Parts: sequence; C-alpha cells; structure tokens
Amino acid sequence: MIFNCLERYNKTTALIASDGAEITYENLIKVADNCGKKIPSREVVLLICENSIDSIASYIGFIRNGVVPLLVDSKLSQESINIICETYDISYICSPTSSISKYIENYTIFNSFSNYSLAKIKIKFKKNLKILDNDLALLIPTSGSTGSSKLVRISYKNLHENTKSISSSLCIGSADRAITTMPMSYSYGLSIINTHLFNGASILVTNSSVIEKEFWSFFHKSKPTTFGGVPFIYSMLKRLKFSEMKLDSLQYITQAGGKLDLSLVDYFTDVCIKNSTKFYVMYGQTEATARMSIVLHNEVDNKKGSIGKPILDGRFVLKNKSGEELKGESKGELFYYGNNVSMGYARTSSDFTLGDFNKGVLKTGDIARRDSDGYYYILGRMNRFVKIYGIRVGLDELESFINEKGFVCVCSGEDDNLKIYTTDSSYVPKIHDLISKNKLVHSKGYIIILIDSVPRSESGKVMYSEL
Repeated sequence: MIFNCLERYNKTTALIASDGAEITYENLIKVADNCGKKIPSREVVLLICENSIDSIASYIGFIRNGVVPLLVDSKLSQESINIICETYDISYICSPTSSISKYIENYTIFNSFSNYSLAKIKIKFKKNLKILDNDLALLIPTSGSTGSSKLVRISYKNLHENTKSISSSLCIGSADRAITTMPMSYSYGLSIINTHLFNGASILVTNSSVIEKEFWSFFHKSKPTTFGGVPFIYSMLKRLKFSEMKLDSLQYITQAGGKLDLSLVDYFTDVCIKNSTKFYVMYGQTEATARMSIVLHNEVDNKKGSIGKPILDGRFVLKNKSGEELKGESKGELFYYGNNVSMGYARTSSDFTLGDFNKGVLKTGDIARRDSDGYYYILGRMNRFVKIYGIRVGLDELESFINEKGFVCVCSGEDDNLKIYTTDSSYVPKIHDLISKNKLVHSKGYIIILIDSVPRSESGKVMYSEL
C-alpha cells in the first residue's frame, strides 16, 4: 500500500505549513492513524480538503486504515456538499472544525484534532448498502466545481503503481521540497503529494495561489525545489514576469492538466535553460489516477507541443473508428494501458461495491497523433467538434490556433453556431481577420462574444458548460 512504509523516514520533516507549523514523518503517522482509526474500516468519509497538515494527515490516515476518502475542495458550496451526501449516502465527514456547520446541518462531532474534526452525519433516509469492494481506496469527483459529477473509483494498486512510475520518471528523492500550487482534491495536486511522501520528501503546504504575495513570501522563506501547475497557472506566472524572479532553490517544474500554448512552452523552456531549471511537460487524467506520460526536460524544445511518451509500465495505443490499432506515424483516438487506470466510475453509492470495470484500459476521449520517434500530440477531444455548414471544425484545434497567434480565447457552440469568447475587446477584430485570412470558418457560422472572465474550475481548467 502507498503509505505503509512511511516509517522509514521517521525523523525527516514531512510537512511544513505557511503558518510555520512543521511535522515529521513519525508524528505525521501518529496523527494520521489516530484519525483513520476513529472511523470503521471500509466506510466512505467525505474529506473537505485544504492544503494543510490536518487535511493531508487525515487523507493518509484513511488510506492506511482501510477507510475510503471522497475528496472535495473546501470551497465547495453547501448545496453541492448536500448533493454529494445524498447521492452517495455519506455517513461521515472530516472537515475544518470552524466551517463544518457551513457544509452540514445535522451532525455530531465525535473527534477533533488540531483544526479538523470528524463528524457523524444524521441521515433521515439511508439506502441498503453492500460491503465496499476490497480494492477501493479513493474517490475523486470528475469535476471539482459541482456536487453533481460522477466519481472516479481508484484502487490501492492504482495509487501505488502511478506513484511509483511518476517517482521514477521524475527521479523524486528525499531531498526534494515541493510547494503546493493546486488543491489536493484535484488529482494532479494530490499526485504531487503522493509522490513526494512516498519518497520521504518534504511538502510545503499553503492555500495561497501563485498570484498572491503570501505565496511568494512563503516560497522564498521555505525554498522549494519543485512545483507543478496547469496551463492557467503558467499563464499567470508569465504575467508575473517569472523570468525576472530569483528562485535559486528551484530545480525542476512540471506542467500537466491540459495543453500548454506553444508560446508558453517557448517562454518557460527559455527561462528554465537560463536558470538551469528542468522543465517537464506531462499528460494525465483523473481516470488514470493522475499522470500518464512525460516529455523529459531535454526534449521539450525538440518535441514542442507533445505530451511525450508513457510513464514507466504504461502504454499508448492509437485506434481508428473501427477500433483497429494504428501503427507508425498516425492519428486516431488515444487509448492508455497501465496498472494506474482506475476501476471505473461511481454514480450512486451502490457502485462502491463494483470491482475493476476498466481492466487496465482507458479510452481517453482524446484525438492524438504519433510522430516517427514515438512521441504523442493531443489534437483535441472526441466530442469537441461542430459542423459549420457541413465542414467539421475541431474546437480545440481552432482555440489553440487563435491562442498561439496571441489572441486569448475559448471556443464552444454547436453545429452552424460556433461561439468564440474573449475577454479583450481589442482581440475581436483581430480574431475576425485571422479567421477570414486563413479561411478557418464560414463567416456566417460563428460569432465572437466579449466576456468579463473565462469560467474556470479550481484546477484552472475552462468550464465550457458555464459559457
């Protein structure tokens, strides 16, 4: 199991919080097990996540003691929490003590530790639950923004195998110090926590974002060696003039969670070469526990825009519409094979009893191409296409093309009604000219809409459904 060998790092500092609190692995294990043993094994607990020592300790304790945490971000609304509790018959909640009443109305606290508490939820009606599948370790929503999304069922094997493979790909060691930049309820943010604890490294925990002064104050004080981020975080870092920052402790950075604009790839490649910092581009999905592939730091410039090659013990396959495997340089739907592929989804509490539905195979839903060197490039999503007067238009490809010309936008819509959203009024005529010049879309098949801001999830991904 992923956290069964933490004792080997007992005297090493495990977590350092932005408020100055620290905890060794030895004490972290004590706090974690004390929490994990308070809930009956093979029960599901709703864990309200923060980037804090208490939140991470709770998560470790649940995994170590056979309790299944369902991770949600602390910014989730009471309405969304109630939907989750009702849909999945949740009996237990682990939450910051000061805000537990914000999430749940009827509850009884039966254990408190530091700033967190465990509570039993008083449920008026509970379905007849069967025993949870023995392999089920963790539940993560497919969307961090609402309570109505389905859950990804992740096994103990998924966690261990993905953590081990990523650790090997990035050569993570006990001397590393990772600073949190994403919510731990997001699979990429959680993956960074898993991989660094697995290797006895230190994690610097903060709820501040990269756009806040508090984050950088903590950064300079704690001297991290690494951090990760989604494309939105990297676009913010460029606005903050990352190239001019003195970050001497930083040894490597990772990017995943979506395709990074080529202009940003160029920017961060140049900055990292200048500062002797390694820059890794990765690709993943919650359904694969976390990350599936990597572009090594010395290949990012040569393989610009690529998601790289699969991590250790993983394999990519491209298939055509008939399901036939494509060889050599080709384009098709991307499939991933590996022990980190999740068990499947849960839409109701009864699904917690199900076994491994995916059997190590993930249909990613992405269209990709493979070059002659075996590197993969994401071209778009299977369902991110519309037809404009009979001509098929890939929304992701169009969006990327316009963004790479320097005009920030997002694309949505339906057949014969393509919608291009931008937050900058000066871009409107320029996007029109770009589309016309390159004959990208019929002039009567699209409109450009000016909006105040692009709706994004806590992890920075565009929420197209809210446009």
